[in-house]
Amino acid sequence: MISEEESLVNFAKLMLVGRALRPSTEAMEEFIAALSSSSDKFSFAHAFTCSLDSSERLEGFLERLNDLDKGEKVASLEPILKNRMTSPKIAEAMLIAANAQRDTELSKRILELMQNFNEKTYYLIIDTAFKSLKAEQALAFYRQYKENFKPTHGMLQLMMRNLCKYQMLSKALECFKEAHSMSQILDTESVLSLLECCFKQGNDGREVFNYHKDAADSRCYSAYIKALCKSGNIAEAASVLEKMKARFSGEECPYYLLVEALARSGNLSDAFKYFVQAKNEDAAVRTSTYNVLIEAYVKIENVPKAWDLLEDMRENKIEGDSYTYTHIFKAVKENKNDLLRAAELLKKLEKEGSAVLDVILYNLLLDAFVSNRMLFHACELLDSLESPESPIKPDEISYNTIIKGCGQTRDLAKAFDFLERMKAHSVKPNEVTFNSLIDVCVRCGDLEAAWKLLPAMESSGLAPDNFTYSTLIKGMHPRNDRNGLKRVLELFNEMKRKGKVKPDEILYNCLMDACVRFRDTCRAVAIFNEMELAEIPPSAITYGILIKAYGQANQLDNVFKVFKKMQNKGYSPNAVTYGCLLDSCIKNGAIGKALSMYEKMLKDGIKPNTIIYTTLIKGFTKIKNLKGAMDIYQKMILDPNSPPNNVTYNSLLDCCAKCNDLRMLDRLFEEMKSTKNKPDLITFSTVIKGYCRGGKLMAALRLLETMEEQHIRPDEVLFNSLLDGCAKKGEMEIALEIYAKMNRTHVKPSEITYSILLKVFARSKMKVKDVVGKGKEAVVNMLAILVYGNYTKEAIDLLAKVRTEKLRLGKSVYLSLIHISEPTRPLYISYAVFCLKKKKKKNKKKNTRK
Repeated sequence: MISEEESLVNFAKLMLVGRALRPSTEAMEEFIAALSSSSDKFSFAHAFTCSLDSSERLEGFLERLNDLDKGEKVASLEPILKNRMTSPKIAEAMLIAANAQRDTELSKRILELMQNFNEKTYYLIIDTAFKSLKAEQALAFYRQYKENFKPTHGMLQLMMRNLCKYQMLSKALECFKEAHSMSQILDTESVLSLLECCFKQGNDGREVFNYHKDAADSRCYSAYIKALCKSGNIAEAASVLEKMKARFSGEECPYYLLVEALARSGNLSDAFKYFVQAKNEDAAVRTSTYNVLIEAYVKIENVPKAWDLLEDMRENKIEGDSYTYTHIFKAVKENKNDLLRAAELLKKLEKEGSAVLDVILYNLLLDAFVSNRMLFHACELLDSLESPESPIKPDEISYNTIIKGCGQTRDLAKAFDFLERMKAHSVKPNEVTFNSLIDVCVRCGDLEAAWKLLPAMESSGLAPDNFTYSTLIKGMHPRNDRNGLKRVLELFNEMKRKGKVKPDEILYNCLMDACVRFRDTCRAVAIFNEMELAEIPPSAITYGILIKAYGQANQLDNVFKVFKKMQNKGYSPNAVTYGCLLDSCIKNGAIGKALSMYEKMLKDGIKPNTIIYTTLIKGFTKIKNLKGAMDIYQKMILDPNSPPNNVTYNSLLDCCAKCNDLRMLDRLFEEMKSTKNKPDLITFSTVIKGYCRGGKLMAALRLLETMEEQHIRPDEVLFNSLLDGCAKKGEMEIALEIYAKMNRTHVKPSEITYSILLKVFARSKMKVKDVVGKGKEAVVNMLAILVYGNYTKEAIDLLAKVRTEKLRLGKSVYLSLIHISEPTRPLYISYAVFCLKKKKKKNKKKNTRK
């Protein structure tokens, strides 16, 4: 049996018998088909080339293979053609095949076998190198080419286009200059390639465009304008656009490039001018143009203009993308009306089935609602996402945002409810979820719930991080847990022992701050030393906390030692550091030192902020220097970067009250109400204290009514101030009304309250017996005051009068009297018990008669 290969070889020999015999096209194609189907192409190719003893026939065969797109067959013949490379045409055919295959190595081997290169050979080998992603090799061949030939127009254009693809602008411009020196006319594609590369590299492309401007089409103008805008030469770009308008129709002019460049540079007036021109001339206005303008207007907080652009966009049926709506939704945080408008827009997009809708937009709106304390609206939006009809489902960020909102409203139960909903919708809680829940627990004062979340977090396969521990530590306060500091330090030591989390500067700062809250200066210093041993560089904030710790301990010398150490270590004190330093001076009564440090701060070029100004005002308040406090206030008013806040006004009002300057008190109170700062409990309490000290009791009572109308609940301190005002006037009747209101609002009286009430009673002209005529509530309150103050005779007289007038107080009154009395006052207990027994006997007699 003759094999397939042998039959093909025989066929080839028969077909090519005789030196002069040239195979026909049909025979050649039939032979190529046989070559393609051969199981051993290499052996067959070898047999075939052996039968071809004519270079001319071989050239024809190779050319035909390339024509028929059989370049891989040509490439496979290279090993057996080493002795037949004498013909340039054979080498050229092989290079064409190598170029098609993007095989630089094959090209190099072919070149090594050649004696002489021609220009076409170089063109092919350079083109192959570029296609094979070997630009440096292409440059090497080009240098070799230039040693033998003068660069042709085609070669220079090949180099420029490919070098631009590889972003080798400097090399491409060298080729451009060569073409320029030879006065060669470049084709438009080469010019476009150069201008695009100039744009990407930040080159304005001026030299390239000016050389080609007479032949430049609208695409070249657009590319040049684009490059000018990118390089920041916007004025030149505008000039070129005007020239372009003279040559081409308005529709072809790229107004959008100039609009976007001007908007990005902050020149919105000119940007909008060209935007209007573009619309008037029906030039292309892209989505990106609207996006850049919307973003620019949002940045300067001109949100209404951004909304106008969005509406214009929708009216003109220009499809917005996620970028468009993201910027609008980010901007609505600052204004509730804008926020509600964004919510309505979202509903419209839902009805339209818009493709731009994604969970990111919903999350932005959720965050905006939470930031504006509109948790109800946020919950409604999340409910819509959870519905089965919604194509977009909530993710971790959605639930985490809502949980954060629960922290603002102090609604711990709701926060845990959303955790369960999160799990029910197959959304796995992450570290942020647990950290947010811990933060809610801390804000709500439920530290036990916060601590229980630690093991829950670990059981979910999540590791607590520095933020977790920092949040827990921030929640520790002596009023919540007297042993809190010990618990915090045990947690910190356990964290270090496990080695899962490496403490950072923020965590150490939180620990030191906790020590300050628990007034443990020694431990705060020990933690600072440990921080330094752990080679964690302290920050200005760290030194500020240490300064605060020493200031709290009345160690002003150590305060200044820390400040000096901080400077010696190369740390520049900032506003926070100076704030802590001033606060320490003022707490220690060193207002003079505080003012000298304030002057030093100004010399250091640090601008005072609201906290620093307010701290100084507190210092002047402490020494009852209203003029000094007002001087600082005037500086604040003139400083737009440090506006007064509630604490500022409350401190000033306190200074007025202490200095008994009621005229200034009223003026500042009215000024405060005219600003964004709204009076709070401390404000009303301070003003009422001032009024009471100044003898304006009725004005203080009117202010109490105003306060209640604004749903601000008074506390014990405020009631005590009012009672103190009653004491100055000897107004027992008003004092009893205030005390009654205190009980009705469930504000528990303290020893201070009763002592003031007794002072009112001692100074008043009211007789005890006259109280009975004021009603049961007045009698009960008066009895409580007398019992607390050990006014034995007066209490008995009042009870006797009660019996005479047949005023029924009830069992609970007598029990409360027993509760108020102390064991050292058996007389009242006995008398109260006697009254109760007497009531029981009367009840028995009545029952017997019946």
